[in-house]
Amino acid sequence: MKLNKNRWATLVVLLLVALGLLGSSSVNLVKSAYASQNQQPAGSNGSAAGKPANPKYVASPDVQTINGSPLSLNINDDTSTAIDYNGTAQYYGGNAEGAYMWYNGMVYGPGNVPAGDTVNAWNPISNVLTGSGTTSNPWFITTVVSQTDIQLTQRVEYINGNSYASYTFQVSTPSGASWTLFHTADLYTEGNDQGYPYYNSYTGDIGGRSVISGSNFYQYFRPLVPATHYEEGQWHTLWDEIGTTSGEGSGYHDTTDPNQVDNMAGLQWNKTGPQTINDLVVFNSDPHSICNNPFSDVASNPFFYAINYLYCAGVVNGTDATHYSPAGTSTRGQFAKVVVLGFGTPFYTPTTQDFTDVPPSYFGYLYVESGYHAGVLSGFDANTCAAYHVVSPCYLPNVPITRGQLTKLVVNAAHYPLITPTSGQSFTDVPPSNVFYVSIETAHGKGVINGYPNHTFNPNGNIRRDEMAQIVYTGITTP
Repeated sequence: MKLNKNRWATLVVLLLVALGLLGSSSVNLVKSAYASQNQQPAGSNGSAAGKPANPKYVASPDVQTINGSPLSLNINDDTSTAIDYNGTAQYYGGNAEGAYMWYNGMVYGPGNVPAGDTVNAWNPISNVLTGSGTTSNPWFITTVVSQTDIQLTQRVEYINGNSYASYTFQVSTPSGASWTLFHTADLYTEGNDQGYPYYNSYTGDIGGRSVISGSNFYQYFRPLVPATHYEEGQWHTLWDEIGTTSGEGSGYHDTTDPNQVDNMAGLQWNKTGPQTINDLVVFNSDPHSICNNPFSDVASNPFFYAINYLYCAGVVNGTDATHYSPAGTSTRGQFAKVVVLGFGTPFYTPTTQDFTDVPPSYFGYLYVESGYHAGVLSGFDANTCAAYHVVSPCYLPNVPITRGQLTKLVVNAAHYPLITPTSGQSFTDVPPSNVFYVSIETAHGKGVINGYPNHTFNPNGNIRRDEMAQIVYTGITTP
């Protein structure tokens, strides 16, 4: 924890009192000074006394920048992010934000966060910007850091025009190892260090609301993977609850401070082994609609909610800026991205490509390789590759994905225990001899898929894009 000069003086006086070198009058002086410090009256810029005026943002040597609108992002190589909304910084000191972890009794996180407690600093490995900010090619900043035998990959996605950014945290640890991840920030809502709390028990949103008169502006975290704990409150309290180089703090306590305070907010996940965590950081005036539907062709679609949920999470995109094309098809390459991002499959990049028709230059290379490495998807045999005039081993990324293939991938990604019914097949066109029989019966048994009124499933038919969204959404939300 950072101590200003007054607090150092207080500690010195207390030490002298303890040694018997100062009298009771000095003790009263100390009590008065300490109480004054902890009242934390607002300064001229809305910051608390004892906390420096909002310092100028200092970028890391390997910072990556997205100059978007309304959000612009500067992401340092230690995971900390500085976000401006319409040109106004939304975190104290620019980048009082970041990904922190507990592991083996140690606290790891960004090494230089304004007014944050000192923790064991991440070792930066890489920080890379890709994309152009469009719906078909979003900006991505992928930051990789490590400490001891853990590695954290933070992947931030932003589409120009959105009021939110999507965060994916891939945690690599030894199998069975327990860890805790915090995504947290010292809020500076609309350029002010004071704020009111905001919490939504239905969505898990946690953050703050502007104190500016007449404003209805919010900034908050929305967990896409349900959080273990959340908290909003005094900045110094939340930093202390994460911990320091001396060890772990108490963690977050599922509370908010009802008052106007110099506030901080964050989410906490307690997990075991390699896992992927997703959340959003949101800045808007309507917390009930973080992600306005940009598609003119899905408003009355029966699967609208699934499409909108996956779009807001950065899992699906439209065929252009204003169309989702719900009746269209999805290719095997496109669906590899959907299933890997939707189910949080850990990213994996091999030293050499596994499929002759999916080179590193292909847009879905990372997703196909990640899904293949995790056992979620597979390629085709030599005869099928030859039929498409492709050298084996092949994946056929540009071929539309069928209903049977998609169902198998969803069952694999969700890690459902396989179900073989004892009362006979559920669909007349999916007998036990069908290659997808067990996967389809498993998904049907979990309530993830339904067939048609005539008791068929059409496993060899191409999946519609709206049906794809509904199946993936149901798979994500069905344990």
